[in-house]
Amino acid sequence: MKRMAAINLVFKALVVVTMIAISFQSFARQPYPVVDMCYLLKNLNKYDGKLIELHSEVRFTEHGRQLFDPRCGDLGVMGLSIDDQQYRNKKTILWIRRIFAQGGRGAVVIIGQPVQKPFDHFIGYFILQGVVQEAGSSDNGVR
Repeated sequence: MKRMAAINLVFKALVVVTMIAISFQSFARQPYPVVDMCYLLKNLNKYDGKLIELHSEVRFTEHGRQLFDPRCGDLGVMGLSIDDQQYRNKKTILWIRRIFAQGGRGAVVIIGQPVQKPFDHFIGYFILQGVVQEAGSSDNGVR
């Protein structure tokens, strides 16, 4: 009888742990609006300060970090802001190293907040919160 009670208790504990894990996965992957760079540049006021998933090109130059898309024409370029916490993030560090290994340019999928505040030659900037997909070729497959 004690053995059945112990098995029953272990089973209930496993069910609870499984439910917590499923809940955590659902919470961890928040549904952000998915936006490509051209759409963001055309609708920057709509996403200003909101968390989004951005599909873009990134370029690291002597003038700073830039988010752009050559298909956007004259819509502009955004600066990329990376704070100290992100610079300590392993995935961000690997992403930056891959960008430099590709000559300072690549395709990327990132999470963050666009800010509609022009400065220098940028129409605004993007505050990096995380890297979803590290840089690959210059074709990120989003159209």
